Amino acid sequence: MKRCLYHVVEKMNPVKNEKNEGQSYWTQSERYLWLAVLFSGTSILYFARVAMPITMPTVAREYSWNKVDSGIILSCFFWGYALTQVPGGNLSDSMGGDYVLFVAAIGWSLLTFCTPDLIHIFGGPIGVIWPIVLGRSILGLCQGVHFPSVSSLLSKKLRTAEKTFFLSFVFTGAPVGMLLNGSLGSYMLNRFGWQSVFRCAGVLGLTWAVVLRYIMLTYKKASSSKECEDGKIEIESKVPVMKNSVPWGILFQSPAFWCMLFAHFAETNTFFIMMSWLPIYFSEVFPGGKGWIFNVVPWIICPVFGLIGGWVAQQLIIKGWGITLVRKLFEGCGLYPTSLLLILIGYQSSYIGALVSLAVAMGLTKLTLSGVVANPLDIAPTCAGTVYGMMNTMGAIPGFLGVYITGYILEIFQSWKMVFNFTACLNIIFCSFFLIFGTAKPIVPMSGVS
Repeated sequence: MKRCLYHVVEKMNPVKNEKNEGQSYWTQSERYLWLAVLFSGTSILYFARVAMPITMPTVAREYSWNKVDSGIILSCFFWGYALTQVPGGNLSDSMGGDYVLFVAAIGWSLLTFCTPDLIHIFGGPIGVIWPIVLGRSILGLCQGVHFPSVSSLLSKKLRTAEKTFFLSFVFTGAPVGMLLNGSLGSYMLNRFGWQSVFRCAGVLGLTWAVVLRYIMLTYKKASSSKECEDGKIEIESKVPVMKNSVPWGILFQSPAFWCMLFAHFAETNTFFIMMSWLPIYFSEVFPGGKGWIFNVVPWIICPVFGLIGGWVAQQLIIKGWGITLVRKLFEGCGLYPTSLLLILIGYQSSYIGALVSLAVAMGLTKLTLSGVVANPLDIAPTCAGTVYGMMNTMGAIPGFLGVYITGYILEIFQSWKMVFNFTACLNIIFCSFFLIFGTAKPIVPMSGVS
C-alpha cells in the first residue's frame, strides 16, 4: 500500500518527475546504457552521411562530374532530409522515438551500402546523375528522423537538469562519426577504393540497428516486470497524462520560436557547408596537404568543445543560473567567434593557419548544442520531438540550398573568400536575433491534463 501511494504521488508531481503518458524516467544504469546506444548511433549515422563528401573528389574525377554536378549530388541529401523532420518528431512523440530510430536505421544503412552500385550503374555507362540524386534524397528521408526522435526520447526520459549534458553528449556523436570517417574512411579510400567507405558505413548501421532492437526489447521486458512488481498497472489509469498535440498557433506567434529557427539555420548552414566542401577546399587550395589531416583534425576539436560546453552548461543550471541566460551565453560564444574565424580563413595563405582556424571554428559551433539546439526541450517539453523537427527542417534548408549555392559560387566566381564571408554574415545576424528575442521559458502550455 505504501509503495503504491509512493508511485501515485511521484506521478502527480510534474516538477520532480515530469512523466509523459505514464512513462517513467530512466534509472542511472539505463541512462548510461542509452547514452552509449544513442551516441554510437549518431556517430554511425554521420559516418554514413559524410561518406559522399569524403569520397567526392575521387568519385568526381572518376566520373567527370563538375562542381555543379557535385553540388547537386551533395545537396540533394537534404531535399529528403528536410521533409521527414516534423513527421519524424510527431511519430516519435506519439509512438516512441526508439521505434522510429530503429526503422529509419534499417533504411539508411541499406541505402548507404548500395550507393556504390547506384553510382556504377548510372554514373558510368549511362552518364546521368538523377537516379543518384533520387537515391541520395531517399537516404536523407531516412536520416531526417534521427535527431527529432532522439530529442523526443530525451524529453520524456530525462529530468530538466539532466537534459543539457545528455543531449550535448549524444549530439557530439556527429563530429565523432566524421572523425571516424575522416580517419578510417580516408584510409579505406586510399587502400581499398571509395566503394569500401560506403560498404563499411552500411554494415555498421545495420549492426547498430540490431543492437538497438535488442536494447528496446530488453528495456521493455524489464519495465513490464517492474510495473507488475510495483503494482503500477493497477493505478495507471488514475494518473494524469499529458496530451502531445502541438499548438502551432501559439508557436508561430512567438518571436522566441522564430529566432530559434533562424539561429539554428545559421549554425547548420556553417556546419553543412564545411562538412560538404571542406575536403574539396583543402584539396584545391592546399593540394600538397595530406587528406587524412584535414579530414580528421576539425572533427577531433568538435566533440571536445561539445562535451565541455554541455558539462559547463549543466553545472551553471544546477548552480541556479537561468536557463535562458545559459542558452544565450553558449549560442553567442558559439557563433560570434566562429564568424570572425571564417572571415579570417579567406585571407589565409598558410595550410596550418587555415587548418587551425577551420578546426577551432567548427569546434566553437558545437557550443550551440547547449544553446539553441537544446531550446526545443525548454520551450515545448510536451512535444519536443515535433518542435525540434520543425527547427531542424529550417536547419536542413542550408543543406541543399547553401551547399548548392556554394558549388555555384565556386563554379562561377572561383572564390572561397566569398563563401566564408557570406556564411559569417548569416551567423552574426541570426545569432543576434536569438540573443534579443530567445527564451527558455515554456511557450507551449503544460495543458491537456485529464
